[in-house]
Amino acid sequence: MRSIAVWYCPDHVSTGDADRLALERFLLQNPEFDKMEALLRQFNLFESLGVVRQELRHSDFLRFLLDPNELHGVGDRFLKRFLQSALSETNRPDEWSALQVELWDLRDAAVAREWHSIDVLVTSERERVAIILENKIASSQHSDQLRRYVTTVEERYRGWKILGLYLTPDGREPSNERFIAVGYDSLNDAVERVLEGTGVALQPDVRVAISHYVQMLRRHIVTDSEIATLCRKIYHQHRHALDLLFEHRPDQQTIIRDAVVECIRSTPGIHLDKTGKSNIDFFPTAWDLPRLREGTGWTKSGHMLMFEVLNSPTQVSLCLYLGPGPEATRSRLFAKMKSRPFKPSFTTLKQSWNTVWRRSLLRKEAYERLDTDGLGIELRKQWREFVETDLPPLVAALRDEDWLRKATVEHAGLQTNESSL
Repeated sequence: MRSIAVWYCPDHVSTGDADRLALERFLLQNPEFDKMEALLRQFNLFESLGVVRQELRHSDFLRFLLDPNELHGVGDRFLKRFLQSALSETNRPDEWSALQVELWDLRDAAVAREWHSIDVLVTSERERVAIILENKIASSQHSDQLRRYVTTVEERYRGWKILGLYLTPDGREPSNERFIAVGYDSLNDAVERVLEGTGVALQPDVRVAISHYVQMLRRHIVTDSEIATLCRKIYHQHRHALDLLFEHRPDQQTIIRDAVVECIRSTPGIHLDKTGKSNIDFFPTAWDLPRLREGTGWTKSGHMLMFEVLNSPTQVSLCLYLGPGPEATRSRLFAKMKSRPFKPSFTTLKQSWNTVWRRSLLRKEAYERLDTDGLGIELRKQWREFVETDLPPLVAALRDEDWLRKATVEHAGLQTNESSL
């Protein structure tokens, strides 16, 4: 991309100057950017809650809309409109035609979330139909989950008509032939049809909530959303500047690393020892004892007992390691750590590093269902649980060891004697 930028500029302009000019044009000659900011400044309930790309929250609201017995007051109209919109461009048997759906009485429909891990399951005893809705916004289908869902529903609802809907922003094709691809534009159309058709019958607060949902879909999710259109136009006009910004953006792993460091620094009684992108080390100040600072070849501070946050692109774990150091001290510590609250991964002491305690801060499933903001919220929640529940007994278990306290006193006395010479 750098060569393209220089081609647009006079020969005497350096690559660095071309980069700066591109960024200045992006900031100063960009009315579309102002339009996009104006859109984003309009209050939207779902944006303010930070759930724009959280699949679980979308599925929760879909369950609310699809359920005829919910307090939205539209009965089975939204369920029917959504099915008709989803089926409108597919070659389905007559039993799933738009006319047939209109003739069904789905007021008895039950709508379940996470039944056997299915995002949304709609079942009607009266019409003997079951609809499996798999919702994907940021993540993708994995293993053979769609086939398993169909098999599970067929076993439970034998002889029923079963339909799978694979809902994505751009209508991606599912891996299973029993599912049909449905774009979020179909969902948006169904919601708008219900809003227009209910008139004043819809309760004002319900109308506001559903209107905000439609607004959020138009701005962010559907392929021809207002913001998507503006983004494409801005990128076409300021491609080089945006490529520069993208090149130097903090990636998700770096953002999570910064959040971990913030958690550590804001927690009293904890010392940050070393910070890297994938590994962040810290120890409780209550463990800042001379005998524990006799570690060799591992930590910045010399501590041989250290917590380490392992920050990978797909999960975050927290481990307590007993590292290299004097064998007498290590053996005595390891003997203590064979009992609760510690939980060593080995029963015998290894020569180098020993994992003596572990917990998860962010699991792989969280990365599949949450955006970066959601991961930060979940991380801080898990950190609070660690600080309030796990850390106190771990700290106390060694703080009460007389031989460690005695070593501290002896060390302090030796330093006093040396200073008086």
